[in-house]
Amino acid sequence: EYNLFETNLYDYFAKMKLKDIKRFHVVEYLSKERKKKAPLIPERYLVLKSIFSKAVDWEVIKNNPTSNIPVPKREVKKAGFYTEEELQHLFKVLDDVYPKHRIIIKLAAIGGLRRAEILGIREESINYEDNYIYVDKQLRYSKTEKKFYLAPVKNKTPRYVYFPETFMKELREYHLQFRKQRMQMGNLWTPLKDENGKPINLLLVKENGFPTHLNTVGNEWRKIIKRHKLKEITFHELRHSCASLMVKKGINFKVIQERLGHANVGITIDRYSHLEEELHKDSTDAFSDIL
Repeated sequence: EYNLFETNLYDYFAKMKLKDIKRFHVVEYLSKERKKKAPLIPERYLVLKSIFSKAVDWEVIKNNPTSNIPVPKREVKKAGFYTEEELQHLFKVLDDVYPKHRIIIKLAAIGGLRRAEILGIREESINYEDNYIYVDKQLRYSKTEKKFYLAPVKNKTPRYVYFPETFMKELREYHLQFRKQRMQMGNLWTPLKDENGKPINLLLVKENGFPTHLNTVGNEWRKIIKRHKLKEITFHELRHSCASLMVKKGINFKVIQERLGHANVGITIDRYSHLEEELHKDSTDAFSDIL
């Protein structure tokens, strides 16, 4: 969940003139970012290559400093996740966690929702009769305009995500308390509004109705990990925990793909098929006692 333009790519080259940027500078930049384990290294390289190619076309510079620099290889990082037992422990711990944070964490761990999707849930997105949430928007923040806004979900493909009835009852209780708080706040309630000035009924907001910042979710998750001495994984890896559990339970990859909102099932298989392979290896143990 990174935005390429929120990286320090621009800052690094901002004070340099195009004609003064040499191949050495590009290699040095990529090397430093790699050492810092920064995200999107191949994408950053391709952006630079595109900028310099256009500068050559416009005859601003004679040579493209990215020429003969191979596309950096993407580091394949094995995603962390919680096992079924670790998820059970997490859910017990969450009984002592602030209700909003508890709901947010469960939406990621059970539903596989992305952070921005969770914060984009509106009251009308929830169907308590059929136990699903319609995920069609995500909350974004524009650093340039300094404001929150709703955008289509990744891949622009809305989806219905079904949840266990026990969780939906918990969500409904939170929702009822949320409505009471909104009524008590009265004119002090400051919700996000659309382009027509109409309030957007976001559910997981601050105490005054203003949107929760995306970074706050990760910060609160890290505090919970530290406070309760949980295994350290990122908030996004709660989503991987959801997927991993479904693979271990033998859920069809197409179902997992649709739940997670991947563009196609190939992405899902590529990311989680190694777990299924481990499951197949474990299945051979069933024959050990009879051979």
